[in-house]
Amino acid sequence: MPAEGLEARITQKKPGQRPILDGEVYTPQILADFERRAKGYLQEKEDDVSGKEVALVARGITGQGFQHWYGADSIALEALGLADFMACMRAAFLPSTWADDLRRELYHSTPGKRSVVLWAREADAMN
Repeated sequence: MPAEGLEARITQKKPGQRPILDGEVYTPQILADFERRAKGYLQEKEDDVSGKEVALVARGITGQGFQHWYGADSIALEALGLADFMACMRAAFLPSTWADDLRRELYHSTPGKRSVVLWAREADAMN
């Protein structure tokens, strides 16, 4: 269990504004949510953001561990698209078994007494 206060959380005042990812301990769910919000933020920008997506989004990630990782290779990371950047971030900050763990959790998941729609929504939020 992560130390209190280190769990990552996302804040975003409204959809068109940059999402802010605070904290040091990321989960697949928080990174997937951050990526969705980042895509929405970039789509709302009126300027052409081609080639600047990662730089724009990374400004909203405040964790010290992220800042060290990003600062060590920012030129290469900023050359990536958002999806590839997020894949690099998952590789750097999630356990190597995260995808298998998530897949296993999804395969063993059932709606139980919940509606299928609610269960599907919860399963989607896991990934």
